Amino acid sequence: MSRPHAPPPPDPPPRGLLLAAAAWVLVSLLVAYGLRPPVLPLASTYAPAARIALVTMLVGGLVGWPLLRLSQRTASRPITRTLLDLVVLGGALQVTLWPLRLAAAWPIERTLAIDAWCVGWMLLAAAFPILGVLARSGTGRTLLMAGVLAATVGPILLAAWTPPSTPTSSILADGTTWWSPLGGLARLAAPGRLDLLPDERTASLAALAGGGVAFATATILATALRRDAADDALP
Repeated sequence: MSRPHAPPPPDPPPRGLLLAAAAWVLVSLLVAYGLRPPVLPLASTYAPAARIALVTMLVGGLVGWPLLRLSQRTASRPITRTLLDLVVLGGALQVTLWPLRLAAAWPIERTLAIDAWCVGWMLLAAAFPILGVLARSGTGRTLLMAGVLAATVGPILLAAWTPPSTPTSSILADGTTWWSPLGGLARLAAPGRLDLLPDERTASLAALAGGGVAFATATILATALRRDAADDALP
């Protein structure tokens, strides 16, 4: 009589990712603010540095994190590990964004829009490590890595062939800004922006909803694949 397969051991908590996220936040703040205080410590002086720090941190969450996970072996519970990763990175975002609001003098509504924008794109980035379960070969994971880079850097590279954006540009027309996670964040966190414009509110909510849909879709596909694989392994 054959013995049932023992469940795989749980993956260790992402301590390494926690340390890497803390180090990345520290480096981002050092790059943005430097080691010497400004001559005039005003909100108008700190706002550009706050925007640079947020953009640098988002690069780590959208590029560094998926590439790290896709270059590792598949976790025994990829969805659980990705959720833990999101908690770590989302926590690092919250403890950095809201203190930066005090330095840059962003209103609460604009800060919430920045928060929703970053969380939405991080949910989209989380779909790629989960989809790594579907990519059983190195070629598949390489294609997923190329998709990560295309989604993050592609709109910036296309900016040279598109007209410059205007404050009244719609989401569909302004591809250089709202179709780019970094460009959209740079606009939301731009110095001197106080009241949240309608297109900015719409873009932040669309990013949050789109990221949630992408994450849910990847989770459903990965769950179905692992269930089919478990059924095939049964005697």
